[in-house]
Amino acid sequence: MGEFEKADRYFQQNIELDPKDIRHYGFYALNFIKRKQLKKAAEFMERAEKIEVLHPRAAYADIVYYRSILFAAQGEREKALTDNPNPHEYVYSLLGMKDEAINKLILRIERGCHYLDLIHNPFFDALRDDLRFQDILEKEKNEYDRLVKIYHDL
Repeated sequence: MGEFEKADRYFQQNIELDPKDIRHYGFYALNFIKRKQLKKAAEFMERAEKIEVLHPRAAYADIVYYRSILFAAQGEREKALTDNPNPHEYVYSLLGMKDEAINKLILRIERGCHYLDLIHNPFFDALRDDLRFQDILEKEKNEYDRLVKIYHDL
């Protein structure tokens, strides 16, 4: 986690192997957003949007997901919230909407969340000083530690 530059190679390889899968461009864009390289992220989103017409409707949902996160990182609150009818907790966190972000995060945890994402993902930086987020981290760390003890030798 946190090795964003190293991840670039893998995103580039994924795009080379399957250039029509917009998710590769979206993941790459998220990687740039995490490093605050928003122009580069926007370039990859533009490339993904050009591919969108070649894919079924499911591709549209992917585009909306990635694009709303980019809008939030750019500080374009209105676009981020109206472009996606069901914004991700990343969007709310990036926009400084802590209550909404925490509520979404609680729902995500019920479906399964990764502790390592919570501690390393810069999209959660706006939440780090919030006691509710710290409580979530503590609970998720306990669950993570429990699972490591069970599955440590796999």
